Amino acid sequence: MNETFVGIDIASKKIDVYIDSIDKHLTLERSQEGIDKLIEYFQDLNISLVVMEATGGYESFVACTLNALNYHVSVTNPRKVRNYARALGKLAKTDEIDSKILASFARNVQPMKSSFINKEHVKLKKLVRRRNDLLLMLRMERNHLYIEEDTDLQENIHDLLDTIEDKLNEVEIKIQEIININEKLSTKAALIESMPGAGKVLSSTLLAELPELGMLSEIKVTALVGLAPYNCDSGLMRGKRKIFGGRSKVREVLYMVSLVAIRHNPKIQKFYQKLCSNAKPKKVAIVACMRKILLTLNSMIKNSQTWILNYFNT
Repeated sequence: MNETFVGIDIASKKIDVYIDSIDKHLTLERSQEGIDKLIEYFQDLNISLVVMEATGGYESFVACTLNALNYHVSVTNPRKVRNYARALGKLAKTDEIDSKILASFARNVQPMKSSFINKEHVKLKKLVRRRNDLLLMLRMERNHLYIEEDTDLQENIHDLLDTIEDKLNEVEIKIQEIININEKLSTKAALIESMPGAGKVLSSTLLAELPELGMLSEIKVTALVGLAPYNCDSGLMRGKRKIFGGRSKVREVLYMVSLVAIRHNPKIQKFYQKLCSNAKPKKVAIVACMRKILLTLNSMIKNSQTWILNYFNT
């Protein structure tokens, strides 16, 4: 039976589906009823891969439902798909065209299947991102309080700060509940937190935003996070290596953890000082520490080793 690749363009209330082996376009509701109708078309086909773009959460229901039915699903960065379309000379953009481009992208590029597409992981990811939103609100209101002189407004800000802190505590409790009741998540969290300088914020962020940790090679995991230095050479010109792309939310937390580890983790501190003594700029040294922490955690989880037992090469 011929392989079939499917592209799904997702909107808030509908999905546009293109099934390449039968040249079929469908427009369905983004609901369980719509998914049930889609599965009817899938029954007699050899579905190799279903590709959809990350759309800020709209894709979660569709991806989780198809994954639960054992279909291979890849949730892909929209920028990659758009660049692919431009390379093919496809500049027009409609929902139907997008679904066909996604199916073509699935067949010709065959992106990696997305890891841990299930409702539990989606909820954890949403809670972690909600915590980030609340922390940002907390920081903004504290800044307002710092410059505010009116006592009535100060009282108003204090009330809001109390509310935000209460909601932040609620979210933290729910995050830990999800991790604690899942054996795999709790085991990975314990391994991550065994590293000096790493805590619950790092572990929950990595579990939510980087579920592939421990399953990829060093090159792939650094590229996925956006910590791989890329060449910038042309002819005789040799430019500076730069990092870009990847999962910014993971990098943000790794940056803060690196600053703590440089002060309190003897191994990271020694590594950082060695780089600085070799005339590396401090910013470059910090990024190198971020990469070292990421690769060490990747190795620890892959080998199920805590920090004490893990080999760390400085």
